[in-house]
Amino acid sequence: FQAVLARRPLPRALADRHRAGALGVTFADCVGLEDAIEHLNAAIVHPLRQGFASLKSWGLTPPTGVLITGPPGTGKTLLARAAAAESAANCIA
Repeated sequence: FQAVLARRPLPRALADRHRAGALGVTFADCVGLEDAIEHLNAAIVHPLRQGFASLKSWGLTPPTGVLITGPPGTGKTLLARAAAAESAANCIA
């Protein structure tokens, strides 16, 4: 699946629509999800902001993605959008 995504870039119209910051969601909007925010910061946001060199210097493999699971209405999509906005990444949810 990742090989397919690597070969097919995001269509321009879709990329513009889902550009970081365009969603206007931050971690401050995710009230009551502090544990999940802490894990997302460590796994996604911090490595994307600082670069993956620090992870590789410690012998760690950079994450290729995150699977957020849980019952409906618990803020999974909100967390994904906030993580994308905080790390200047695209979010398709």
